[in-house]
Amino acid sequence: MIEAVARKEDISPSELSPPLFSAVEPEALDALVQSDADSDPEQIEVTFTYLDYVVQVQSGPTVSISIQGKNAPES
Repeated sequence: MIEAVARKEDISPSELSPPLFSAVEPEALDALVQSDADSDPEQIEVTFTYLDYVVQVQSGPTVSISIQGKNAPES
């Protein structure tokens, strides 16, 4: 997911500021979506804001990023 935001910003993931962990704990998010991947891949969805983006993570994991307030997601 951090790579997708970095692509949108046209910078390397290490250049993102503030770091992703300021918005969400990446390990906890990974554990949440991975723990449910074997049972029902559509069951878990987490949405949070990072920088000017709305990030949606679904079990599997599938990552969707869109500019806040617009409906044009990027996978």
